[in-house]
Amino acid sequence: MWGTYWQQLDIDKVNRLSRREIVLLPLFAYILGHAIQAIGNSIEDVSQGILDRLTGRAKSWIPRRVASGLSWLLRLKGGDHYLAAIPEAVSSALVRTVSTAFGLSGGTPDGKTMYALCDAAILQEGATGALEEREIYTYREGFYRGTFVGLSLVTASLFVPLWTKAQLLVAPGQKPFSPSPCLIVVTILAVASSACLFFRRYLRFRQRRIAFALSGFLALTAIQKPRQEERNLTNPRT
Repeated sequence: MWGTYWQQLDIDKVNRLSRREIVLLPLFAYILGHAIQAIGNSIEDVSQGILDRLTGRAKSWIPRRVASGLSWLLRLKGGDHYLAAIPEAVSSALVRTVSTAFGLSGGTPDGKTMYALCDAAILQEGATGALEEREIYTYREGFYRGTFVGLSLVTASLFVPLWTKAQLLVAPGQKPFSPSPCLIVVTILAVASSACLFFRRYLRFRQRRIAFALSGFLALTAIQKPRQEERNLTNPRT
C-alpha cells in the first residue's frame, strides 16, 4: 500500500520515526479503528436495504436470481431480519408474549423494537451470564465487521495498479516489483473472498446475539410464570 501511492518515499523511514511520530502513530491507528467501525455500523442497513429492494422489485428473472445469490452469499434474508434469527413458530409466540408482557396495543411491534425490549428485560432481570454472553457476541461482531471493512478497502486499493500501472511493492535496497495483471486479479479475488467470509461470520454472531435475547426472554417468561402462580397460591390476596 505504501509503495502504491508514495513510491518516492523510503519504507525504511518507519524504522527511524521520531518520538513525536511514535506517539502520533498509535493515536492515528486508534482513530482509524473507530472510523472503520463507524463505516461498519452502516453496512448492515445498507446491505439489508439493497436486498429488500431487489426482492421487492424483482419483476424479471435476473433481479430475483441476483437477490437470491446475494442472500445466500451474505446470509441475508428479506423482510424483518431480527425475527429471521429465530424459527417462525418461536417468533409467533414471541410476538404474543412481548405484547402481553409490555401491554402493547395498536399493532404488532417490529423485530427491532421487540429485540430492544427483550434485551433490556433480560439484563434488568439479571439473568445468569446474560451480560457476559451479550458482550461476547458484541465483541465478535465488531471484530469481524471491522475486518470486513479493512479487507474491502484493501480490495478497492488493489484496483489502483490495474489502471495506473503503479509499483505495488517497493522494498528498501531492492528493485521495484511490478506484479502482472493476472497476479493482481488473483489477489483481488482472494482478498474479496476473505472479506465475504468475514462478513458472513459477522452476520452469524449478530444473529446469535439477537436469538439469545429473543429466545432468552421467552425462556425467562416461561420460568417466571409458574413461580408467580405458585407465589399467588402461597400468598393469596385478601
